[in-house]
Amino acid sequence: MADGEFVLVFSFVDADGFAGFDAFRVAADTGLVVGSYGALCRLGTGATFVQKGIHQPEDKKLRISRSTLIASYDDLLLALVEGRQMTIAAIATDCVHPLPPEVIVAEGGSTYYQYYVVPDGTGLAVEWPGLSLSEVEGQTVIAATRAVIRPDGSAGVFANAFNALTGEDEFPHPWGFQCVLGDSVKFFYASGDAIEAFETHDQVDAAFMDGKEVRLDVHGDLAELTDFASVLAAQLSGAKLLAEMDLSECVDPTGQVDLSGVTVGAYLRDLVVLGPGTPEARIFLSAFAVHSDPIGGLVYETFSATVDENGNALVYPGLWRFGENGEWGDDFRETVLECALGEGVRIFEALIPE
Repeated sequence: MADGEFVLVFSFVDADGFAGFDAFRVAADTGLVVGSYGALCRLGTGATFVQKGIHQPEDKKLRISRSTLIASYDDLLLALVEGRQMTIAAIATDCVHPLPPEVIVAEGGSTYYQYYVVPDGTGLAVEWPGLSLSEVEGQTVIAATRAVIRPDGSAGVFANAFNALTGEDEFPHPWGFQCVLGDSVKFFYASGDAIEAFETHDQVDAAFMDGKEVRLDVHGDLAELTDFASVLAAQLSGAKLLAEMDLSECVDPTGQVDLSGVTVGAYLRDLVVLGPGTPEARIFLSAFAVHSDPIGGLVYETFSATVDENGNALVYPGLWRFGENGEWGDDFRETVLECALGEGVRIFEALIPE
């Protein structure tokens, strides 16, 4: 984002060998498209697409590294709480749905997501948000796709497309798709992949063009940060951090909110040091998600926390939505949960092996 604008880019390739991109400048405060540009090229000449090997099945001839396909609910839950970063692929054409044949369904996925474990043990939800174009010309939508995975391996995939200006849900198929974990909804994480270190621009450029995934962390290699100093050092070094909050280990001093059994986790988006160099210094961290409910439509869910030099953590849950009276508000209002770093709030750093 620059000058108060987002740049939304769509790349494409067609059956005739043409490839290109369409880019749209989007005002951050209104979500309106304020300009656009694009390019059209020949595939393999002006535009080149490469295959990433890190999340593909092993093929010794092609030298593609091995990946693990998760086939059970328990394995998926374990991978999530271990902090493995995964690739999600949802194949809607293989799912059960009530749409007529003339409606075109898509395949898609993401490597960025949030997850939620339902307290009563009936399942978990993995969701990934994004910005896209509205049906209304010149407007945009906040798109959110959510996969609800149940212990028996069944999966429901649901989507919403909230107009960034009005909040109206433009997605026309609210009933979703009924899928199967490991078949029509797939989760992969890399295993046995080789790690290389790149020290020059040319090496990084060559790695990209060879289809390698260039990153600053490795799946599954995580170190828990248990004090203020280690979290601060990791933050200032640009490390990729994962937070897990077990709200059963936290206390609401007012006794009005009971979040026992609720566990949330996400790769952190925003980290700030408040009052650096003072006795009151605190680290602020947060993550968020977008989904829906049957009353108000758009729901903006946040979990923010601060940690002080003594390891005391405060968690600020937020559930922003339109109520029955049409007013926008937070269900948690001014709720603050008291936790401890290493217990209710755990922070992990993704490591690179030496």
